[in-house]
Amino acid sequence: MSENDNWYPERPPQFADAGDFEAVIFGSDRPLTNGAKGYSYAAFAIRRKGDHEYHYGVASSRGDSEEYRGYIAAIVAVTEALPAKSSAIVTTHNKTLATIFKEWLPGWEANGWKKADKKPPAAVEILQRYWAVKRERQLNLAFEHVARNDWRFGGVFNRLSGTIQRFVEKQFPERP
Repeated sequence: MSENDNWYPERPPQFADAGDFEAVIFGSDRPLTNGAKGYSYAAFAIRRKGDHEYHYGVASSRGDSEEYRGYIAAIVAVTEALPAKSSAIVTTHNKTLATIFKEWLPGWEANGWKKADKKPPAAVEILQRYWAVKRERQLNLAFEHVARNDWRFGGVFNRLSGTIQRFVEKQFPERP
């Protein structure tokens, strides 16, 4: 399977009615060097504003994938969970991820999915999927970076970390 194959099947909206939502994305720690390859995992939690309970999920990449593919797949999953004409604040501890979606993505799209160096961004097909779902469903998403130890998100970050750990243990039972 090539890197450009569609191996993230689209999901129908998880919530029935449009509204305001909150989402949190937390990923596994990997070396964050440019061009790093390997598995990446990101868990996500989403809820309607005012609700106490989150809905949880996990996204992952293959072992030969770019460093942020798992994170980006988690954002696609959050986007696909939202019904049309909804808004969401997406919070993550990953500063680069927040910057990609807050600042860089609109420019890449406007430039034919090319960065300033005229090369496509890593995981461009997943970024394009996010952009298409966002536009098709007329979603309004805002991205916020918070510190990993931000007390407001400590409980959900811990739960998401555990979700990733359980997912990895199921996928790779031979690992210690």
